[in-house]
Amino acid sequence: GSQKNGMVDNIVSSAITRKFDNIQVKPTTIAPGDDSGVVYTSCPVFRWTLGSLNTYTAFRIQVLDDEGKVVVWDSGINRLPPKMAYEGVENVYSWKAPLYIGDQAPKSEGELGVLKDNCNYKWRISVYNSKFQGENWSEARLFRVNSYDNPAVGSAYDVDARVKYYGPAEVSDDVTKAGKIVRVEAFASPDFTGTPVGRAYVTDIASLGNDAETVNVTIKGLPAGTYYLRAFIDSDGDFKRSAWESWGYPNLLGDVTTDAIFTPKSFTVGAGIEVPVMEVYIEDTDIDQDCLPDVWEYEKNPAAEDFLAKTGPYDNSHNDYIQVNPELEESIRNLIAAGASIYAVAPQGVASSFAAMMFGVDSVLPEVEAKTLQITSLALEGDIVKLTVAAAAKDNSALIAQSGLFVPVEGGKVTVTLAVKSASSLNGAWSEETVEKTFEIEDGMVGDTLEFSLSELGLDSGKGFFKVELKR
Repeated sequence: GSQKNGMVDNIVSSAITRKFDNIQVKPTTIAPGDDSGVVYTSCPVFRWTLGSLNTYTAFRIQVLDDEGKVVVWDSGINRLPPKMAYEGVENVYSWKAPLYIGDQAPKSEGELGVLKDNCNYKWRISVYNSKFQGENWSEARLFRVNSYDNPAVGSAYDVDARVKYYGPAEVSDDVTKAGKIVRVEAFASPDFTGTPVGRAYVTDIASLGNDAETVNVTIKGLPAGTYYLRAFIDSDGDFKRSAWESWGYPNLLGDVTTDAIFTPKSFTVGAGIEVPVMEVYIEDTDIDQDCLPDVWEYEKNPAAEDFLAKTGPYDNSHNDYIQVNPELEESIRNLIAAGASIYAVAPQGVASSFAAMMFGVDSVLPEVEAKTLQITSLALEGDIVKLTVAAAAKDNSALIAQSGLFVPVEGGKVTVTLAVKSASSLNGAWSEETVEKTFEIEDGMVGDTLEFSLSELGLDSGKGFFKVELKR
C-alpha cells in the first residue's frame, strides 16, 4: 500500500471475478436410465453431470409420466449435492430423492400424484445460479419403478403394518390432497430423525377403527437391514410430523419382562426373512396440557397459528387453576342447571371424576339417593377394571333399587349384574358382556370397590372403548 502522513494504506487493489457460462448449461442425466433404468428400492437416486464452468449452486428435478407430458412429482429447487465418482465417471452429482414407491408425490402446482409401482416414468433436471434462474431442462430420461421383480437378491424388501386409530381426528383417503392422510414411515434410527428410508400411506381408512387384524399399509423396497416404524396423521398436509400431530409407533407396551415399555420396537428385513407385520396404535397428543387432543383443537381453528390457545387453556379456581376446556365446562353447567347430578353427566360423555374436579366436589363418595345403588367410580388399569358402587341403606335388610328393581341385601351383601360394554370406536356399535358380582353394603352411605379382569369376559383391553352399567 502507499504511505501518507505516516499512515499506511492497505486497501487491496485487486478484485475477485467470477465467470459464468454464456448459455445456461443443460445437465446430462446418467441414472436412472438405460442399463440402470429400473428402480427397485423404496426411492430413486438421481445422478447427473454438468460439464461446464461449474458455477451452478441449485437444481430442480421433475418426474413425468412415460410420455413426458404430465408432471407426477416436482422436487422444487434444492442446493446441489457434492460431486463424486460413479461407475468410472468423475464429477457426478448424486441425490436420493424423498420420493417413495406407492406414496403421494407433491407437484409444483400444489397438486399430488402417486409414484406407482411397476410403471414407467421419465425424469429431467434443470440447474441454476445467480445468472441463470430460469428452467433449461435436460433431455427426459426413461426409467421404470419395479419393487416386485428385483434380480439382485438381498437388495430390497417390504414391511407390512396394521395401523389403528380411535381418536377424534379427521382422516382421509383422498390421494389428491395432502391433509389428513395417515402416513407410515420407516427410519434407520429409533429416534425417527433424518430422512425416512421408506414411506407409504393408509388408503383403507375404515380399517383404522375396526377390529379386523388385516394389513392396511405396506412400505416397499427397503434395503436389507433393521428399521423402526412410525405412523402419524398429517393433519396439516406438509408431509412432516409436527409435535402436536397424532402419532404412534410399535413398542413394548404390555411386555412385562422389560421396563422399557415405550422403547420403539425394531424390525428386520433381508434375504430369507419373512415379511414382518408391525402393529401401530396412533394416539393423540396434548402438548399444551389442557386435557384436549391437540388435533381436535387444530381442526377447530386450522387457519390460526395459535390454534392451541383458541379452545383452551381455561383457569379453574376450584382446583389450583387446572386448565380445562371452557366449552366442556359450559355444557356441564347447563346439565347441572337443568337438575342433573354431577354424577349423572357420565352418560353424556363426560367423566364424573373430571366434572367433579371442575366444580371442586368429591367424586368417590357422593350423595347417594336413599334405597339406591349406583356406580360412583370406574377405572381401567391394564386388563383390570376397578369398580366402586355406593348405596344408601338404613340397615342391612333394606331394599336397594337397581335400575328400577329392588335387590335384597343379605348379610350386608348385594349381588348385582354388571354389563360391560365395548366398542371399536366411539361411533361404532356397542357389544355387551354380563357378569355377576357381589358388593359388601353396610349401614349408611358406603362405597365398596372390587376388581375383575376384562380377559375373563373375552375382551381385549388394548383395543377400543369400554363402559360399565348396572343391569336389572
